[in-house]
Amino acid sequence: MTRNWKRAFYGLLAVALLVTAVPVAAVAQTETEQPPRTAVELTDEQRTDRLEAAKERVTAQIDRRLTALDRLAGKIDKDDHISDGHAATLLADIDAARSVLQAGIDAVAAVETVAEVREVAPPIFETTLVFALLGPNTHAVAASDGVAAATRRFTEIGPNLQDALDRLDAAGVDTAEAQADLDEMTRLIAAAATGAGPVADSVIGLQPSDWPDPAQSTLAAAKTALQEARSHLRAARDLGKQVSKFIRSSSSSGE
Repeated sequence: MTRNWKRAFYGLLAVALLVTAVPVAAVAQTETEQPPRTAVELTDEQRTDRLEAAKERVTAQIDRRLTALDRLAGKIDKDDHISDGHAATLLADIDAARSVLQAGIDAVAAVETVAEVREVAPPIFETTLVFALLGPNTHAVAASDGVAAATRRFTEIGPNLQDALDRLDAAGVDTAEAQADLDEMTRLIAAAATGAGPVADSVIGLQPSDWPDPAQSTLAAAKTALQEARSHLRAARDLGKQVSKFIRSSSSSGE
């Protein structure tokens, strides 16, 4: 009886091992021998739809940049502070970028596969860099020329304030504090002119071939210089107001 029990036990054990071994073998085969994927065959209609969708996406991005170029050209035409030479150079760069983008529309329309769209599209954007370079470049030139115009106006006001203070001083009025403010105003105006004046000429010649450097580093330095110049001008304006207020109040009290 004991022999029969053992025979039955080992028989059940063999069956159990066989049953559990089958899934393990199947998993091992699945992990090491993946069945080949069947390539998805597109219909002519699906290929056409994908091609048209790809063309539309690229064309939309080109149109977006052409619209941005129109805005930049409009800004230059309306800005009285941009010098004629700077305006001419910027507009020439805008026209060149516009020509590339418009030719790009025709090039995209002419391709016959999605792969060709992916091939012709990148150079269109890489050789124009409307948002990365041309836009920031235009704004930096406009800001630089704008600061230059502002410093000229401040410089013209300075001598008038100085003459008024000199008259008050000759009349016995204590002008020491007002004179210190005027001197600081003059210093800030000079600092703004020194910092922002060269910016336009430093960035206006940048081209897409200069990207990322020296274009990125030059534009970053320009942005910092313009921010500092604007800060100097704001402080100079406030000091000028204080000096003017002092002159008016002192003149009125002396009458």
